[in-house]
Amino acid sequence: MSHSFNSGYTNENLNQIAFPIGGLGSGMFCMDGNGSFSHFSLRHKPEIFNLPLIFGAICVKGHNKNLAKVIQGPTPDWKIMFPWGPEHFGSGMGGRDTTFGLPYFRDCIFSSQFPFAEVQLKDSEMPLEIKVVSWSPFIPENADDSSLPTGYLEYSFTNRSSTALNFSFTFASQNFMRQKLSNQKNDDVVIPIENGFILRQPQGEGQPFRQGDFSVVAIENAKVNCQWNRGGWFDYQTELWHNIEEGLCPEMPAYAEGESSPGGSLSI
Repeated sequence: MSHSFNSGYTNENLNQIAFPIGGLGSGMFCMDGNGSFSHFSLRHKPEIFNLPLIFGAICVKGHNKNLAKVIQGPTPDWKIMFPWGPEHFGSGMGGRDTTFGLPYFRDCIFSSQFPFAEVQLKDSEMPLEIKVVSWSPFIPENADDSSLPTGYLEYSFTNRSSTALNFSFTFASQNFMRQKLSNQKNDDVVIPIENGFILRQPQGEGQPFRQGDFSVVAIENAKVNCQWNRGGWFDYQTELWHNIEEGLCPEMPAYAEGESSPGGSLSI
């Protein structure tokens, strides 16, 4: 499709966009054209096809029925058809550990001017319009601060209806820091911090390459859930989305020492 220079991207022009976030030379992830996240390269190794389950979602609470959507636009067809490999079970096996199939916003516009990227989302059935601005620390002539291993997401919500709305926001992530060895049990953990959580993988005996932390933190007033369902197949995704659809904001501490969680989430 045609596109005017320096204007917003829409429809098929969104499908191949991946805007890099994270300090210069310090690890990276990307916000894609539809507002999803990809390219998680966190151990000094480019992993451009690393697409873990990590997303924001909104639930507007109604008198008869709640309305919940993942905060992103339509998923590009190539992602659905991409041969993910056995560790992701592939789309032919239901697209486990993905947002495929979750309700999303129909209208999406992406725009960017480094170091900022912006996604605007709206849908005829949703009374809220959402804007997501992602950015990296970037200060000319200040290499230290510009190399901080951080990325920032700002969510703005605009009420298009004529009445006040009661809604909840959730940001969730599976523990993609997990690196299991064939000869030992999982030793990864998800631990709560103030208004957030840390996905932690200890190094293990003689395995320093496994060590890594990834934290998700809100500015304030977040309830944190570090005890995701540890059932098999789609169990934790099913329970996670049920909580989002019900507008619940569960607050659960970490599992007991030595017990891992599939992921963590915060709700506001």
